Amino acid sequence: MMKRVCICILLQLFLVSIFAQQECRKSVRPVKNVIFMVSDGTSTSLLSIARWYQYYNGGTNSGSDKLNIDPYLCGLVNTYCSNAPVPDSAPAMSAYMTGIPARKGNISVYPLPDALQDLYPTNTALALSPAVTVMEAAKIEKGKATGVAITCEFPHATPAACASHYYDRGEYKYIAPQMAYNNLDVVFGGGYDEVTAGMKDYFNKTGVKYIKEDINGFRSFSGDEKVWALFSPSRMPYDIDRKSIHPSLAEMTDKAITKLDKSQEGFFLMVEGSRVDMAAHSNDPIGMITEFLAFDKAVGVALDYAKKNGET
Repeated sequence: MMKRVCICILLQLFLVSIFAQQECRKSVRPVKNVIFMVSDGTSTSLLSIARWYQYYNGGTNSGSDKLNIDPYLCGLVNTYCSNAPVPDSAPAMSAYMTGIPARKGNISVYPLPDALQDLYPTNTALALSPAVTVMEAAKIEKGKATGVAITCEFPHATPAACASHYYDRGEYKYIAPQMAYNNLDVVFGGGYDEVTAGMKDYFNKTGVKYIKEDINGFRSFSGDEKVWALFSPSRMPYDIDRKSIHPSLAEMTDKAITKLDKSQEGFFLMVEGSRVDMAAHSNDPIGMITEFLAFDKAVGVALDYAKKNGET
């Protein structure tokens, strides 16, 4: 009798579960646009302290212990180098973009084998050859517009891993031209010192609008051509030090979405709050907090668009 009761109860729970799933199931519209957002060097402890800094200090969300990102926090990802447990930004972002763990300093290339330490099976025949990124695939396979909005110099590791390939993240002279020749539709951020004469010539020949340290030109731009807008010779200033000549990450995100939204095939946008990690390297807690909150405002911009758009 006890077994029958248990079986009946389990069957009822099973049927209730099925009916509940059917009731909650909603049709999902096709995904047309992707906005991939990264806050470099951010730990869960920073999320906590940023909430309370916001709560106790003035600002648009003063008095709120909730971040824009909070409803969408759902888990952690274990990302590593091909031959070491802890990656720097280059192999970490390369893994996100290509699905392949890489070695320290690698930008979206297949790793060299390291027989004694490899954590991931490597292929000698593919070593150091380019690994296609999801951003490149979005453009090549699906015809989507692509872009990056960042607060570092544009050939820095995270944006570089989206649209270039090299074994050494520090070699901007090889990485920067690749990003230009990859024909991104939007590049907003810092690093105009890395724009070469060859890149400028390529922009002129291919109709790319190049805006250098011109906030008014950036804000008034509404054309259909591809656009690069760079606001500092290297990385942009910390948000706490930002002046009127520099747009916030939220403003760059909004402008990038407005531009990319014109694409009939959709778009792939990568947004990076680049300088949280740099503040951490300097043991600057206020810099870390304010940089993350600036990133969270950009998250709010992206989410507002995604909710209205319905295909993002």
